Amino acid sequence: MTNRDRMVLVEGPAGTGKSRAILEKLHACMVKYPGARALIIRKTRASLSETTLKTFEENVLSEHDPLHDGADREHRQHYEYPNGSRIVCGGLDRPTRYYSGEYDIVYIGEAIEVARDEAQSLLRSLRNNVMPYQQLIMDTNPGSPRHWLNMDADAGKLPRIRTVHADNPSVTEAYLATLAAMDGVLYRRLFLGEWVAADGTVYQLLDAHLGDDLFQADKPTQVAVDPSNGSGPYAALVLQQVGPRVLVVDEFYRVGGMDEDLRDWLLASRYHARLAGVVCDPAKPDTIKRLRAMLNVPVAAKEGAKDIVAQVSAVKSLMVVDPVTKVSPLVVDRGRCPMLLDEFSRYAWRKPPTTQPDRNAPDMPEDAHNHCLDALAYWVTAKALTGTQRQQSWNRPSRTEAPAWVRRSA
Repeated sequence: MTNRDRMVLVEGPAGTGKSRAILEKLHACMVKYPGARALIIRKTRASLSETTLKTFEENVLSEHDPLHDGADREHRQHYEYPNGSRIVCGGLDRPTRYYSGEYDIVYIGEAIEVARDEAQSLLRSLRNNVMPYQQLIMDTNPGSPRHWLNMDADAGKLPRIRTVHADNPSVTEAYLATLAAMDGVLYRRLFLGEWVAADGTVYQLLDAHLGDDLFQADKPTQVAVDPSNGSGPYAALVLQQVGPRVLVVDEFYRVGGMDEDLRDWLLASRYHARLAGVVCDPAKPDTIKRLRAMLNVPVAAKEGAKDIVAQVSAVKSLMVVDPVTKVSPLVVDRGRCPMLLDEFSRYAWRKPPTTQPDRNAPDMPEDAHNHCLDALAYWVTAKALTGTQRQQSWNRPSRTEAPAWVRRSA
C-alpha cells in the first residue's frame, strides 16, 4: 500500500487480504520509524482479539518475534517494538481514551460497523508526527449502497482502494468456491464485491429518507429498544419528533449487549439530558423494569401480541414521501446509523421453498437482519399508530420549505 491520503477506505470481497495488507503496512511503519505510534481499533474491543489481532500475530509477526511477549490477545493493550514504536489495541466502545491519544496511523477494522463521526473523530488523534505522513485507514466488505462509506467514496470525499481475490496469493480455491455458492446479496457483496441491497426488500429506502447531522439539542429524545441481553445483537435507536417528522438521530448496536451497556452508552451521550421516554419490546418485561429503574424515565410497550405484518405497515406509513415536497416523515441520519441502513438493505420477504418454486410466497419477512428495524417498529406502533388508525400529519408533511437538513439530503 503506497497511498498516503489522510483518510482512505480499503474495500473488496471477502478473502482479498485487506486486513493482512494493512497490518503488514502498520508493522513495516513501526519498524521503519522509531518512536512511531499506531492504533488498531474496531467497533468493540472484544471483537478485535480473534479477528484482527489473530491475523497480526499469526500472519504478520514471525513465530519468534519479541512482540510475542506472552500476553493473551483478549487483554492485550499494546505491542511494544524494540525501537520505541508502539501499536495500541482498542475498541470504540471506549472511545475517549483513543480520541485524545497521539498516533501516526490509525486502522479501523470492519469499518462498515462504524458511524461517520466515530471515524472522523479519530482523525484528531493523528498528531504524533514521527512518520512523514499521518493516515487513517479503514477496511470493509461492501454493504448497503447507502452506507456512508460508499456514498462518501462515490461523492469523491473518501479515497478508496478496491481489492480483488487475485490480490491475495494465499486464498484457496475451496474458499472461493464457498463464496461463489452463496445466494443473493451475500454472493454479490462477499464474492463479487458489490455494494447492493437484497432482492425483495421489505422497505424501499430513498434519498428522501436520509439526512445528515439530524440531532437537535433543544428537542427531547426518545429511545426504542430491541433487547437481547447477551443472546444476540442488542439494538436501540435514538429518535426525535420535530413537527410532523420523526428523526432517527443515532443507534446503539452491540452483539451480546446488555441493558447495562445501553444505560452506560446513554448516560455518556448527549441524548440523556433530554431523554423523555423509552419504548421496548413488549415481550421483555424484565428489560422494561430495569430500564425504567436505571434511566428514571417512562418505559412503554405496545400491548397485545406482536403482529409483524402490522409493524411493517406501520413503518411503511411513516416512509410515504410527499409527491409535492419530496419530503418523508421518517428521516435517518446516514452517518450515525450504519446498522439500521444495512438492515434496510437486507430485510427481505420470504421466498417460496426451493422444493415448491411455484408456491406463493408467504406474506411475511424473513426473521433476520431486523434488530434495529424491530426497535423502530416498536416505537412506531407504540407512539404513532393504534391498529390501522394513522396520524394523518405524519403521512402528509407540511408543504412549506423543507428544513436545511432535508434539503441537504435531497
